[in-house]
Amino acid sequence: MRKKHHHLLEDEGESYFASFTDLLVGIIFIFIILLTQSAEQFKAKTDSDLAAQEARSAVLNAIVNDLKAQSIRIEFDIKNGIIRLPEGVVFDVGQSDLAEDKKPKVHKIFETIGNYLPCLTDSTKNNDFCTKKFPFYAKPYKDRPRLNTLLIEGHTDKQKYANDAYGNWKLSVNRAVNVYQFFWENFPDIRDLTNQDKQNLISVSGYGDTRPLPDENADLLDNPKDRRIDLRFVMETSEPEPVKEIKQDTELQHAAP
Repeated sequence: MRKKHHHLLEDEGESYFASFTDLLVGIIFIFIILLTQSAEQFKAKTDSDLAAQEARSAVLNAIVNDLKAQSIRIEFDIKNGIIRLPEGVVFDVGQSDLAEDKKPKVHKIFETIGNYLPCLTDSTKNNDFCTKKFPFYAKPYKDRPRLNTLLIEGHTDKQKYANDAYGNWKLSVNRAVNVYQFFWENFPDIRDLTNQDKQNLISVSGYGDTRPLPDENADLLDNPKDRRIDLRFVMETSEPEPVKEIKQDTELQHAAP
């Protein structure tokens, strides 16, 4: 009787062990599937973001070369997607209004930029031009790299402005707004350009002296390199599906009465 009872315990133990092993194998299998899916999503996101950066670089290089052909030399940071307008290209020292004698050059700069902007949006303007210039433009619309915003940033040096604690900040904001207004008024076609969420493409910000450029003279209060307008091209970036779903759920909750 004891032997029979002993055999029953052994059978139950083996059965339990087999069930536990099956469960463990199943969990590991599910983990492998999830890991594979995550790796595929990460690769797709990385490839998409890389394509966006390459498209931006191609467009910015084309803009810079086009301006050089017009004997207009500007500063640029292709890696970070920035076309940089030093103070002397746009403004007189300490002024926020565009200098009258500088407006013709500024007009040419924004005319050139305006010709290329449609290539990074869903606009049908300049289709032939964009197709000839950039291979990425021939892709289906949904796969085409697109711009999220062109941010017009105002920056100043650290020198106190007009004995006002907020003087540099106000100066940077006013300069950025005035550049935006010049672009908006002289090139009305840009008003129709939007990102993939159908939001206006051009936006404005002012940073005062809080974002100086890396420079050997960075400690100078009146470093001329810091007095500038940065035109920052910000690309759309892909998001993992779970993030998109969370955003969609959040938007629906906010829209609910």
